[in-house]
Amino acid sequence: MIKQKYPNAPGFTIVELVVILCVLVILVVITAVSYNALRIRTLGANTENNAKLLQKKVQAYFNVSNAYPTAATATTNLNSKTASKLDGIITLGNPTATNGERTMRLELFTAGGTGYRINYWDYDSNTLPATAQISDGADVSLCTTWVTAT
Repeated sequence: MIKQKYPNAPGFTIVELVVILCVLVILVVITAVSYNALRIRTLGANTENNAKLLQKKVQAYFNVSNAYPTAATATTNLNSKTASKLDGIITLGNPTATNGERTMRLELFTAGGTGYRINYWDYDSNTLPATAQISDGADVSLCTTWVTAT
């Protein structure tokens, strides 16, 4: 029979250590999943707010000029009026998962009604759906041909 050197020594058994390690791993996984969901919600809220900001800037341009900016020179047009400056927050272009928080696609009508629409990235569904869109104008439902602003 082998005698233990310290039979009543205080400490943890291997089973107790494994249980503690498992609990810690579970807590880390829960925290990581919660953080990712929070990050996606925050990106989505920022993106939607930036799209609404672009909408306000387009409307401000319309209020000053009595016309929407032209598609070919929308960035120049929106930056030409103090009340409508994009201020480096918003870039006109095609939103993607990597640039979608600040990049918006502004489309202006070329035939039919009067209006514009802003498409932005939807981080919840990780796509650019029609639901992630702001449409505005007097006769936006009559617009048949749209052109993407640059």
